[in-house]
Amino acid sequence: MFNLYANRMRALLGTTALVAGLFIAPVFVNAAPLGSASGSTTLSLTSDPTAITLDSVPSFDWGSLTTKEAVSEHGTPGAPALQVTDSRGTDTGYQVTAKASDMKAGAVNLPIVSMTLDTVVNDASLTRATNADIKSGEALVLSGNANTNGTKQTQSTNGKIKIMNNAKVGTYTGTIVYIIQDGALR
Repeated sequence: MFNLYANRMRALLGTTALVAGLFIAPVFVNAAPLGSASGSTTLSLTSDPTAITLDSVPSFDWGSLTTKEAVSEHGTPGAPALQVTDSRGTDTGYQVTAKASDMKAGAVNLPIVSMTLDTVVNDASLTRATNADIKSGEALVLSGNANTNGTKQTQSTNGKIKIMNNAKVGTYTGTIVYIIQDGALR
């Protein structure tokens, strides 16, 4: 019985000594460095020539006009904004052109005198277009200079249309093809 009591006492004293040792263990507080060395960092970026996209382009709905009204020029805002993302990481810039197709009601062409776009920008790296004639051919509607990396967009794009006085009644539809090209006008 005495051995059982002695074994329990030894176990209790051993546990107490272990716990006490944790409380009085030495603590190191902000030791002064004995020296230092420097490493280096390196990153090599390469260009991806395909990393330029037309994210959104505007469409235009001139609503409903009488044949008499349509011979005067009518404007409408386009939606959404013309937006480009250039992730190439170069300083070549870009140009965006647009060309309107014929507008048709079935097989009948709308006799268009003019269809033009005005782009409004508030970014110094973009150059706007004024009265860009997209009906007679491909016209420059936006250009970006060497600082247009990232996502840039027009503040607004306004379209104007004027038709001849011999237009036939109907609902006419067409398309505008936007093309982005490498390099800006400098």
